[in-house]
Amino acid sequence: MSDLSTDQGEAHGLWDWVAVKLMYKPIGLVASVVGGLLASMAFARLWRAIAGKGKAPEATDQAQSWGDILPAAALHGIVFGVVKAVVDRLGAKQFERMTGIWPGKQRPHDAADGQT
Repeated sequence: MSDLSTDQGEAHGLWDWVAVKLMYKPIGLVASVVGGLLASMAFARLWRAIAGKGKAPEATDQAQSWGDILPAAALHGIVFGVVKAVVDRLGAKQFERMTGIWPGKQRPHDAADGQT
């Protein structure tokens, strides 16, 4: 009888864990949209400061050379990558503070060394 109650308790805990993980999905989606908007604003500002031009060259603009397009694309990728990492990490940390559950991939318990 105790084996059955243990199995039921583990199943109940699993469903709670899954439910909480699913709760993070819409939060993560909203955070990604906000992060994209922030990254766009940051890139536009940074591009104006570096290039002295109001708008970054587009890859489909026939008048632009590779030398104009590639630096803009590289900076764009760096800015968006960094902003995405920051927003994702802050969102996950806040979710963990609120629920006690980390919403993403977890490190093995034996490797927990205090790093965040």
